[in-house]
Amino acid sequence: MNKNIFLKNKFFWILRVYFKFFEGLLRAVYSGMAGKRNKIYELRRSIHKIEKGLIQKNAKDFFADDYIMSLISLLKDAVIEGCDRDTLRWVVGVLNKYFQVVKFTPNIKKAHDEYLSLGLLEEFHSEWFPYLFINRKMSTVTYGQLKDLAGQRRSIRFYEEKKVDKSLVKKAMEIARLSPSACNRQAYKFVFVEDQKVAKKILDMSGGIKGFDIPNLIVVTGDYSAYSEAGDIFLPVIDASMAAMSFMYALETLGLSSICLNWRELSSSDRLLREIIGLKKSEVAFFLIGFGYPDQAGGVAFSAKRSVDEMLIF
Repeated sequence: MNKNIFLKNKFFWILRVYFKFFEGLLRAVYSGMAGKRNKIYELRRSIHKIEKGLIQKNAKDFFADDYIMSLISLLKDAVIEGCDRDTLRWVVGVLNKYFQVVKFTPNIKKAHDEYLSLGLLEEFHSEWFPYLFINRKMSTVTYGQLKDLAGQRRSIRFYEEKKVDKSLVKKAMEIARLSPSACNRQAYKFVFVEDQKVAKKILDMSGGIKGFDIPNLIVVTGDYSAYSEAGDIFLPVIDASMAAMSFMYALETLGLSSICLNWRELSSSDRLLREIIGLKKSEVAFFLIGFGYPDQAGGVAFSAKRSVDEMLIF
């Protein structure tokens, strides 16, 4: 094939892919990375950097001198804008430990004085700071029990027509939020679509669910306002996916079942979904989770997995 024709075809192929499939995703990435950073995510990232400095075996007399003032500024803005209490409790715990052990430079002293002026110590008595591995709270779950849970969780397509109480969804999210994420930003959200008609509309757009009904639906989304580099494009996808797996395991322990559903990245569907669930410009939907009380008489696909030797390379 003539090279010029190939390049021309490639160009039109890229345009078609952009406008038909990835317009919503790329617009969200651009909006998030080109616009203002979300200050809460920036604060979480910065305080996590402090934590990593505190756990170094040969910690320096002082560190973070170059960004401690910007961190305090982020904290001040977070308090004004109404940051969640768990984040504030964590930040206060880590900063208290930091100011206890670090040698004061003029910059750190100024940051410390500014920190005290916020008055957070009166409201938050926090012990959420780095600790030794030996002091971890250990689980009694065995490998065999975890393997059994993983084997128990299958993609379930048939459910009872029964609404799942919000309290159970919150319990599952308690487990999901413990999943790791890049710099502990947790730049994702699980949107529980409670209206059945709205849920069905979203499911119909996703495709791939013919022949079965989903009584409860969650849309897993990510927020690109937490990132500044185009190379980070996959970070919220990875973080949200790890949280989703924990969420689905938690559902199993609550007597519920689940199924992951692809969200087809079509520009037309993206625009409609944004209107339905109120996504910000920097946010985008990654996939769906259907869940509920399983129909005991419903069929379950065996879905054999590949062998360990095929999937683990030494």
